[in-house]
Order: sequence, then C-alpha cells, then structure tokens
Amino acid sequence: MSRVLLVRVPLVLVALLAARAVPAADAMVESQAEVDAVPVVPLKPGDTVQFGDLQKIKDYIPEPFWENREFFFFEGMTMQIGEFYHDYTPTSARKELTQKYKGQARIGRDGSLENYLLGLPFPDVSPDDPGAGVKYAWNLAYRHDALEGEADWFFTYWDNGEVLPLWYKGTGWGMRLSRRTDLADREGASFWKQEKRIGAGGIEVDEPHDARGIIGLGYRYLSADGPRDEARRDDIWVYIPSLRRVRRISSGSRTDRISGTDMTAEDGGGFSGIMTNFNWEYIGEAEVLAPIDSTLRGYPYTEDENFGPLGFSLGNDTWQLRKVMILEQRPKDDNHPYERKRLWIDQQTYTILYATAYDRKGELWKLIYRATRWTESAHQEKKVEGVEMRAFLPVAQVLVNPITGTGVRIENFNVKATRMSKGRIRRRIDIGRLSREGR
Repeated sequence: MSRVLLVRVPLVLVALLAARAVPAADAMVESQAEVDAVPVVPLKPGDTVQFGDLQKIKDYIPEPFWENREFFFFEGMTMQIGEFYHDYTPTSARKELTQKYKGQARIGRDGSLENYLLGLPFPDVSPDDPGAGVKYAWNLAYRHDALEGEADWFFTYWDNGEVLPLWYKGTGWGMRLSRRTDLADREGASFWKQEKRIGAGGIEVDEPHDARGIIGLGYRYLSADGPRDEARRDDIWVYIPSLRRVRRISSGSRTDRISGTDMTAEDGGGFSGIMTNFNWEYIGEAEVLAPIDSTLRGYPYTEDENFGPLGFSLGNDTWQLRKVMILEQRPKDDNHPYERKRLWIDQQTYTILYATAYDRKGELWKLIYRATRWTESAHQEKKVEGVEMRAFLPVAQVLVNPITGTGVRIENFNVKATRMSKGRIRRRIDIGRLSREGR
C-alpha cells in the first residue's frame, strides 16, 4: 500500500474531530418537537423486533434504506424498541445563551453565517421560510456538543460480507476552540481573545504495523462560516513515520475516496463539510426509528458482536422513534463527487441519523447511518463528574455502497467527553507535537 494511501485513511478521523466542534460528541438543540400523543404505530416501547417482524417498522425507515434492507437487517437479529420521543434537553447554559442572542444571527452572502456568537443560531425557523434550508444547516453546524472529546476507533472495510485486510485502529480527540458555551464570559473564546479557529482535532494510528505511528492534526477556521471567496480552508498536517516528516495535506482531500473505499472524510458523522460549499433545501419532516441512544457493545468489549452477515447491521441495538427534518444539499463545486446528499436530522438534537449520497448521474451511491450514545445514559460508563454535558457521543457509523455491496464500518470505544487543562489543550493543538511525538 502506498504511503499516500496510508496517510489518507486516518484523515477521515481527523475530519471527524477537527471540524467546527468535537465530532467525537454530537448533539442537541434548544426546542423539542411538540408531542401530543403516542403515535399510532404497530409497536411500543419495550417491544422487540425480529427479522420476521420487519414489516412493522417499514414506515419508520427511510425509503432508500428500506429498499436495501438486506444490508441492515438479518435473520437472528433482535432490535429493542426504546422510548418514543425521549427528551434530550440541552444544558441550561446553552438554552440561556440561545435566548440571549436570539435574533442576532443572519444569513449573508453566499449562504454565509453573520453576526453569530453563541447558542443556536436560528431557534425559531419556520418550514415555510424560503431560507429554512440554510438556517437549519447552520443549526446543524452549531448544534450543542460536549466541547471536548476522546475516543478509540476501529475502521474496517467490507466486501459482501468479507472483511478485507484494509483496517486500522487508533485513538482520536477533538475540541472546540471558540464559541464555547462554558466560556460565555469570554465570548466563547478558549484562550486567545482573537482566536481564529472554530475547532481542532487529531488522530494517532496504532495498528496495523505498517501504519503505526501516523499522527494527524487538523484545524477549522472561523472564516469558513463566511462567503467562499473569503474563507480559509481547513489545515491538516500528518506525521509520516516512514519519512520521519510532517506533511501538510490539501483540505481538498476531504472529498477523495479513502484508500479505494467509498468513504470520504466529508462523510464523517453523516456530514462534516463546510456549509457554504453547498446549497441547502428543506424537504420536509418524518418519523424514523434509529439507535440514537445506543446500547451496542462493539469492539473490543465484544469482539464477536453480530453486525450481520454483511457486517453493516446495527439491528442488535435499542432503536427509538424520533421526529426528523430532511435537508438536501447540492454542491456548488462542479467537481464535487456528489450530485446531492440527503440528511435525516433529529429535530430536537440536530444529530444526523441517516444520510444518502447520489453520484453525478443522480444515482444512489451511498447509504450512511449511525449509532450514538447520550452522555447521561446509564450505559455511558465514562462520565465527567461535576460537569453538565448532555451531549451525544459516537458509537458506530456504517457506510454502504448498495451497488457493489462494499462499505465501511467505524466502531468507537472508550468514548468520553473531557475537560482538559489549558496546558494539555495547548500541547494537543501544537503542530510541533507531531514531530516530537513521532520520533
């Protein structure tokens, strides 16, 4: 495998963690959809769904996923049905800041975000607003999160049920450097009054042997919220052990296929790209079942966790009924590999539950879905004592090409939200660290 390919594989984790917040920790918004009554559905919380019962959930699985359900559901699975519309309310500080700055943010030239400081940018979007799509997109960009997070990860590549020798294990971290709820008295800035970065993140590869020691670091800048002709691209650096050098990687690699797989760095978390690179359209609302507060015990806690015969199933998990909004994004760049992408986004939390991507011919290319875990759940073992988090953490992400039967599964473990000391944060985001630790 070439050195270039070895470098590009870990970039998906850099992208997951180095974007505008801590994609190691997804999360919530300020307003929960009104629920007047338990919906009339052929199941209830506490039920189990076996393979023979799948017709019961048909209306609550996005159509492209249902049409390709052989990848996601299998004989022998047991889906637990969790609470309907569980309340994932954000922190009190987050809600207060949303109200304090309500009405200040606005959409500028090129779909940019102007005059935004803290909280949810657009808490009262009407679906009838012609600009609803881009406003919802900015809410997605600045959803509440855990501010800092760490996780181990296991990246595997599958071909019609066969796990291929292209796999990686390592650690990752991410942090928000500005617009932090916990630093509202400093206008959200982490350490520096004139902080120009939204967030930073990185990864280290531990296995396999020929990739061991790769270290990545990435920044995203506040200017990325502005018009495209004024925005600074993400910076990404990678230490390559075989060269004993740090190399700067073009942020254009976010849309490159990673080592021949169908996944790109921009697919991380469902979508981790830059908002102004796309036109956004609000499509409508729906109700879906999804493992938003996962009880999954994947690698390494249970090495033989059953992800189904093709390796892509999250069916052996707890799935909850959620209200979602559907957004569609279309690239402004004609060279982008997608003609469009559609996102199913939880209305209360702005967590992406499902995504579909279409090639330049408009044909379905990728199916993406995720399992996340709420920081306050009893089954989230690693908690920060004395700090109100109320955020989502990653558990697993699956990407499938339904045409070829190939795809990627990323499992996360030892996941935790953190609160690092200033000294530790400074060391983490120092580019020079890559060379020092890589020697």
